[in-house]
Amino acid sequence: MKSRNTTWRAGIVCLLLLSITAAITPAVSQDDPAADAPPAASADSIRARIDAIRDDLVEARFENALAAVEGMLAEPGLPEASRAELLVLRSQTHVSFGDLDAAEEDFRQILRVRPEYVPDASLTSKKAMDRFYKVQADLVGKLRVLLDPADARLVVGSRVIVLPADGVLTLLAGEHRLRAEREGFDPVEQTVEIAAAAESTLEMRLVPNSRTVVLRTEPDGVEVFLDGVLAGVTQRPEGLYGSNPPPAELVIENVPLGDHDFELRKECFRDELLVDSLTVDLLQRTPKRYEPVVLVAARSSLTLRGGPDGADVFLDGKAAGRLPHDSFETCPGSRQIELRFKDRVIWRSTAELRPLDVNDVVHRTVHLMEDLV
Repeated sequence: MKSRNTTWRAGIVCLLLLSITAAITPAVSQDDPAADAPPAASADSIRARIDAIRDDLVEARFENALAAVEGMLAEPGLPEASRAELLVLRSQTHVSFGDLDAAEEDFRQILRVRPEYVPDASLTSKKAMDRFYKVQADLVGKLRVLLDPADARLVVGSRVIVLPADGVLTLLAGEHRLRAEREGFDPVEQTVEIAAAAESTLEMRLVPNSRTVVLRTEPDGVEVFLDGVLAGVTQRPEGLYGSNPPPAELVIENVPLGDHDFELRKECFRDELLVDSLTVDLLQRTPKRYEPVVLVAARSSLTLRGGPDGADVFLDGKAAGRLPHDSFETCPGSRQIELRFKDRVIWRSTAELRPLDVNDVVHRTVHLMEDLV
């Protein structure tokens, strides 16, 4: 039969275990090379062994739990996250035993791995918390990072750090190299010296090397070529607009600063060319919105001569009319022309048609005896 003291300790450990997972969650993204997961089988094995240690602690098998923790901590290649979890388990067990000297050493090792760690004060004795705060004051300091833009990626050493909402990082005392980077900006690197039990401030302002632009057109469905490369197609914002819809638009992000050509193309419309030198205001980084470009409709006229009356004319595979016919209006560009007589293709050709205002009429004479398909 367990003693009352052992049962009490088991209850305390059980409560402590409920908070361990949240307490040791690192403030580092999956890009952290030090936090790379081992192969799946190894990870499963480590997880199972740590869970078994938890079971031992809940059942008050403290000696077994501590022996298992020590064994795992001595193994080479243990993932950092698992090592931190084991150290926290060991520290909480030492606290439940009242072995504050051992707990203090555990706190020291935990902070070297995870400087941001703080035990749950509601589940840790005051004496143990006093020991922790003493170790914390000796080992770590605070750094308030003023990051601009706020969503820049922050790397401390080799770790990608998730900046807390208040912008304050907890770091080991000593020298640290910080790098801030974001697409569309030049990266910034700075070295800081962190003093234990003190807070310092670091401002990291990235300088943009590009700008987002918004091209607007009428009509929609216009292809936009940036410096000869297709960047996208303009579309109207979703919604009901009645008789006065807004212009269609295309957002192009992170366009490098400097001179650019924006060519706008849509079939049956004249091409438009917008040339601009893109700059940015360091204090005002909003996207550059161009005035709407209204494309002018373009048409061509095609006249066919010499074909048999009653022949059907097809332009790009679509029925356009029947001979005799003065002219056929269509879009400029490369058009495929077919004559069909009694469901038989008797002539086929391709014509490059120009807009109406530049000598647009294209003549094709069909010589039935020579050009039968």
